[in-house]
Amino acid sequence: SQMVTNRQLTIQNNLQVDCAANTSILISGAVGGAKTSSLDVTGAGRLTLANQYAQVGTVTVRNGGTLVLGTAEANLSLGNFGNGATAPVSLNNGTLAMYNASTYDEAGTFINTIDVPEGAYSYWKLPSRSTVNNKLTGSGTIEISLPGARLDLTGDWSAFGGKMILHNTNSKPENGGEMRLNSASIRDLSNVELHLNDNVKVRVTGSGDGKESTVNNTFKFGALSGTG
Repeated sequence: SQMVTNRQLTIQNNLQVDCAANTSILISGAVGGAKTSSLDVTGAGRLTLANQYAQVGTVTVRNGGTLVLGTAEANLSLGNFGNGATAPVSLNNGTLAMYNASTYDEAGTFINTIDVPEGAYSYWKLPSRSTVNNKLTGSGTIEISLPGARLDLTGDWSAFGGKMILHNTNSKPENGGEMRLNSASIRDLSNVELHLNDNVKVRVTGSGDGKESTVNNTFKFGALSGTG
């Protein structure tokens, strides 16, 4: 079953959305809340936010829940109060599925901190085109889908100490699945158990132009496995 609304939603304190299996909720109206507000998505169903305004202080997706960002604007507006402040997202056995923007101009730069708590097994589905300049924290397991030709990373994932599994989900795998490490801070995965599935490529690049970095091009990881 599906519920659809275009009404504006204001979160006063905490909003818990419990979606049962095979149930989806689509909110196309603006979502507003204070920096102290929180959104808690739980259950085996799916909540989709499809508006350019999704202001909430913190976000938790847990117990098999899925949060879908249904527009390119939603990818950038999750808890965006300006001045670089965005909502941290906790994926505790949950899924964050971002809108599959096809150009960098459309996708913009994603800066929300992602936390994967100890013992959690979570999923993060990225756009085909995007720059990710965020922090990744926690010590659980996260599966990351790469649907486009390449993903540019410029954030800091050094605080993550769990397992990271990368998937190439491009319709033409030979042309996709490339993760570019464009800054020194993103190249420190010293505590990460990194697993590369088929046709996944990790490149140390300079500024997103695809050219190999010639300065500080050391890439650290805790363990490496896979077929990529």
